[in-house]
Amino acid sequence: MSIKKSSFKKVFKSYAYFIKLQWKLSKVSILLVLLSYIIETVNTFVIVIFPGFILDCLAERMYRNLIYAVAAFSIWQFALSLVKSLIQRASDIQNEQVKTELNRMLVEKAISLRQEQLENPEIFERFEIARMCSNDCLTISFISSIFSFVFLAVELAGLLYILKSMPWWCIIIFVISTIIYAAANRFIAVNSINAEEEENKPNRIMRYFSYEVPKPPYAKEVRIFDLQPFVSQRHAETLEQSISVTRKYLKHISNAQQYARITDCLLSIFFYAFYIFRFAAGKLTVGMFSVSVNAVFRFSQTVNGIVARVINCSASGVRLSKIKDFLETKSLNTGTIKPPEYKENGIIEFVNVSYRYPGREEYVLKNINVRINLGEKLSIVGRNGAGKTTFISLMTGLYKPTQGKILYNGIDIETLDSEEYARLFSVVLQNYQIYGFTVLDNILLKENPSNDDISEAERRIDRIGLRGTVEKLPEKADTYITQRFNKDGTELSGGESQKLAIARMLKRNSDIYILDEPTASLSPQNEYEIYRRFDELVSGKTVIFISHRLSSCRLCDRILVFDNGEIAEDGNHDTLMKKNALYAEMFSKQAVLYA
Repeated sequence: MSIKKSSFKKVFKSYAYFIKLQWKLSKVSILLVLLSYIIETVNTFVIVIFPGFILDCLAERMYRNLIYAVAAFSIWQFALSLVKSLIQRASDIQNEQVKTELNRMLVEKAISLRQEQLENPEIFERFEIARMCSNDCLTISFISSIFSFVFLAVELAGLLYILKSMPWWCIIIFVISTIIYAAANRFIAVNSINAEEEENKPNRIMRYFSYEVPKPPYAKEVRIFDLQPFVSQRHAETLEQSISVTRKYLKHISNAQQYARITDCLLSIFFYAFYIFRFAAGKLTVGMFSVSVNAVFRFSQTVNGIVARVINCSASGVRLSKIKDFLETKSLNTGTIKPPEYKENGIIEFVNVSYRYPGREEYVLKNINVRINLGEKLSIVGRNGAGKTTFISLMTGLYKPTQGKILYNGIDIETLDSEEYARLFSVVLQNYQIYGFTVLDNILLKENPSNDDISEAERRIDRIGLRGTVEKLPEKADTYITQRFNKDGTELSGGESQKLAIARMLKRNSDIYILDEPTASLSPQNEYEIYRRFDELVSGKTVIFISHRLSSCRLCDRILVFDNGEIAEDGNHDTLMKKNALYAEMFSKQAVLYA
């Protein structure tokens, strides 16, 4: 969004929003800006007047006054530099805290959105742009500009008093130069914002190559498959795209900067000549010549400073509006009703549910009608792409049905509080994550766990069959996984990681457990053993297994067979084998492989 397209009303609302936010996050930073401008304004007049006073003292041989003035000026400048240094250091600390807090707000907002929203490329790009803008301290920069307007106005008033004898036609020259300067700076601001937006995509790809690809999971494949030439080529191509955008806009920006510099240079030549002629005509003393020249150039800088700040405020408003827009993105989680306890009835029902991903026309799931009852052991099977994982994402509220509705105890889950509803589920996803902290951290995922929490986690380690692995680790359950944050960290095998993820799920102690192919790294025998042991641990709970390997199906009361986005079969193992359809075909083929 360019400055041209942004409405003044929207920019103004962004300013009001972030001034309140800045005051809430750091009142001190605002007071520090105010103090710095008071000091700078006073110093401006000292700098303008002091050289003229010195020259007059020299001309009239007032050496004692000259010594006192130089000493006072030196002390003032030393004290000023010290105070400014302290203010700058305090401001940097405050600004860093504000940036950190603002980034935290953006991340929390992203987490609060429904999963399908964050998977939407448009919304995710807005998130990325908002994070980029949040790193520029734009809020304090804008507040600084507001204060600067006030103090620059004070400067202008004082400078105009000093320059009160200036002819009217000199003011016209000032106005013309200011208009040129304003036009150049506005052009620069517009092109800078447009460049940022065009560079966003290639820069995101470059960050991906720079920060994600070198990480261990990618780095292994880069070496094994000799992918370095491919990665380097893609990085170079993306870099060239970014440079191309920069080159295009930099040419325009450089031209505008040249016009501004030429205007400033011509203005300097004119006023030097004007005051030299006035001095030669005997209309100015040496001191007044110095004061007038300093005042006129300071006047020019002040006017240009006001113009630049107006334009920068407009540009900052555009950037701030991007942060505000993302922070105000409405979540699709709109429910507010607290769900009843699962034990009261315990029915989750899909009613004519269909789903398609945003921006796509084909449906992943079509007309799903099914009931899942309290305490039921359910297995979901089907070919790749049949819609199994999407079915789970809808059930857990990560996605919202495109058509139809999902009921929990007869209540549409869209009316339920999403966080409360999510507590019904403990899930090990197909692409589960192991975090680079300790074994216990990965199970508990909790700040300041109690002794009871730790004891419960230890019991889960025993029950899932992970005790032998943990006892071999350097710090037992306090050992870090990977060496990212601790040099004594260790790597777990795929099977060990999967057991750890299951232990984490068990610690949550929810009413419904879902395992979405979490045992792919285990052998069929070990997978069956995990499922058998898991079935014992969660007796009485509702359990849903998703797996390409059908070993879990014999442990289940019921099997749903998905095919091409629909439920093709529904029944227990024996019933479906007698039916001799898709399930029987899949089971028979696997039985041959593992015979």
